[in-house]
Amino acid sequence: MGRLVKTYFMPHPPIVIPEVAGDRHGLCKNTYDAMMEVGREIAKIKPKRIVIISPHGTVFSDGIGALYNHDLYGNLATFGHEDIEVQKRCDMFFVDELATEASRSDIVVAKIDEDFAEELGITYTLDHGAIVPLWFVDQFYKDYDVVHLAYGLLSPSKLYELGQNIRTVVKQFAGDTVLIASGDMSHALKDSGPYDYHPEGANFDKFVVEAIGKHDFLSILSYPQKKRESARECGFRSFCIAFGAHDRMLVDSKVLSYEGPFGVGYMVAGISEVGGIVPGLLPSIIELSRAEQARRLGLEDDYVKLARNVINTFVLMGDRPQVDPNDYAIDKEAHGCFVSIKNDSGLRGCIGTIHPTRDSLIDEIVDNAIKACSEDPRFDPIYEDELADLRVSVDILLPPEPIESEEDLDPQRYGVIVEAGFKRGLLLPMLEGIETVGEQLRIAKSKAGIEDEPYHLMRFKVIRHEADL
Repeated sequence: MGRLVKTYFMPHPPIVIPEVAGDRHGLCKNTYDAMMEVGREIAKIKPKRIVIISPHGTVFSDGIGALYNHDLYGNLATFGHEDIEVQKRCDMFFVDELATEASRSDIVVAKIDEDFAEELGITYTLDHGAIVPLWFVDQFYKDYDVVHLAYGLLSPSKLYELGQNIRTVVKQFAGDTVLIASGDMSHALKDSGPYDYHPEGANFDKFVVEAIGKHDFLSILSYPQKKRESARECGFRSFCIAFGAHDRMLVDSKVLSYEGPFGVGYMVAGISEVGGIVPGLLPSIIELSRAEQARRLGLEDDYVKLARNVINTFVLMGDRPQVDPNDYAIDKEAHGCFVSIKNDSGLRGCIGTIHPTRDSLIDEIVDNAIKACSEDPRFDPIYEDELADLRVSVDILLPPEPIESEEDLDPQRYGVIVEAGFKRGLLLPMLEGIETVGEQLRIAKSKAGIEDEPYHLMRFKVIRHEADL
């Protein structure tokens, strides 16, 4: 029977490799030293396989991506170093068994071979989220197979279950296994980093580092999603899977290093099992999730309650609900509005109107809530089993005004409308991930199909109704 000997949390900045860093290598020396130590430890273990979870493979919203080719290869050509490469055998039998085991938890593991990759227009090579950690392993030990998984945009509880599935499969195969949860911490530690500075960045990193040191995995698993999104991290979902792989095991966890010299947090840490059985965390994760759902519902005002009730009724019954205006304290004046629906994967549906199309705002919200859950062409209609996990917001649009230039825009204050002839693209303000006017315009123009042609700009404000978490 196989063993999961150890799990490591490793960042994946190519700049931590000396050939990439050049004269900046000393700025992330703590990370380099810790990752070299991990490589030495893995060499002593001599695992038959390394299961590596990466944020930068093909990430599906509703499942896990697993590379499925006998030989796996990748290099850092996109970072200017084609000579830095990793080539490994894929443990395809392990992937087969994991797909079967995960299906029992209603988790889809998509096996990405050459044909599947060509059909979807995706790559099936090792990404830098895997290459960088494995490069450090290869400095000391190379004789191992790889199982490369790209985490899906699933709930923490489902990712935790996948970790349990991995552990089950590990036991079915001979030889020792090491798990690497690849992921960087916050990308918002400095304005000079990939994203603008956000105070939640340092808060998230400090919280995770301290919790790992105290073996307090449940606190990390229940970290508020909105705060995580503000932190701009890419490791949380990898961590969830890793924690699940050690479910019910008494463990010791230790942070080997943490630093953020370039505006991105790099944590190197490890989990070792020390013998003994403890209560599993999955029931607590689910209970905390339900409590958070109840808290969120309690914070919703009548605008959001109306939209949610309409969505629930339409998904369950297939009919437009009859709404008594006296049941909701909603502005009677007609307005355009947008109804947005999100889940753990991100946006799940969003439909709206710039100008009112109905005589009352209540009817406008009802119309757009139905369309957002059933007619957004970017998504499948919402299913019944999704309803409890949805987050709903309603934006009331104030009248748009023409502007002369991009200087009159601010993506945190104003939405934008871009028009060229019959083409029109709209983007709401205060959207997660839209930090600059350039990003806002690029997306709005793309939605309209506007390329090099002249266009006109309008801006607008919204009154946003959402549960303030």
